[in-house]
Amino acid sequence: MIKKGFLGLLNFLFSHLLFRVKYVNLENVKKIDKGVVCPNHSCIFDPFWVYFKVENMWIMAKAELFKNKLMAKIYKAYNVFPIKRGQKDAGSLLHSINVIQEHDNAKLLIFPEGTRIKKGKERGRAKVGPVFIASKAGVPILPVHITKNPKLFSKVTVVFGEPITLPENIHENKEELQKYSDMLLDKIYELNALNEFVFRSSDFKTLKLKIEIDNEKLENFVGDGVVISTSFGSTAYNLSLGGAIVYNTFHSLQITPIAPLNSKTYRNLLGPLVLPDNKLITLILNNTNDLLITFDGENKVLNNISKVEVLMEDKTIKCFRKNGYNFIKKINEKFLS
Repeated sequence: MIKKGFLGLLNFLFSHLLFRVKYVNLENVKKIDKGVVCPNHSCIFDPFWVYFKVENMWIMAKAELFKNKLMAKIYKAYNVFPIKRGQKDAGSLLHSINVIQEHDNAKLLIFPEGTRIKKGKERGRAKVGPVFIASKAGVPILPVHITKNPKLFSKVTVVFGEPITLPENIHENKEELQKYSDMLLDKIYELNALNEFVFRSSDFKTLKLKIEIDNEKLENFVGDGVVISTSFGSTAYNLSLGGAIVYNTFHSLQITPIAPLNSKTYRNLLGPLVLPDNKLITLILNNTNDLLITFDGENKVLNNISKVEVLMEDKTIKCFRKNGYNFIKKINEKFLS
């Protein structure tokens, strides 16, 4: 009882008071009974945000955290166990595998970059440990992307990706281990984009979607696909499909249909819809479970999915601008002159 109460207090403090945490695709957690959960890591609160939503979670943490006896007891009470970083720790690896195999519905949290990534650094190098453990234990991996380097009182988005099933016995091949570890890290960072997401059926047949905004039905879409773009990406592929140009300081999301059907049978919006950046867009698949998703020009096929949720992170990037930069002048020069 005390353990649950303390965890509830931490959840309120870290997820509601100090930060505003939003979870996306939580249903993917339920797709695995046992597994290895792998998020990116840039903030000391990252483990808490995952722990609050994943049951039967075990966490591998650096051994230095266990030097204080009182803290060591607290960590162990919440299934946190030590590993010696920077050296081969066969005992901890064996313990990790045993935790998964011997406990019902056990999920093991490991950061595939091995350490917290400092501010200003895009990403770290993929360590092979998580893939080795998952392969040896015979369980899938759940990739997770967490907003990088969030500031206090800002919005944090935690996105759970589709579980990854590994080929058998890849832990016996060093090259395959590194290959799949690199692929895992790519999967984690692919869960967000700067300009736009494009959604189509993987076989390029007509796509049927139910589109919701903040869980309120917008339409039952029927057509070739849908583009969801930021204001930064509004002048790219979105514009070529008849989407609106959005002023670059407006923080927004835009839904633009690709060849929508509109008849007595099918009623669809024929033009774009511009939304505030705090809206959650949900695409629920009706006639397929396989989507071809293009994010900032990169193509990926996602299989066996039922819905996709898209929302804006509370994060900004810095752009270099020449003195005298003017957005309207740039539009004129780029598209009209």
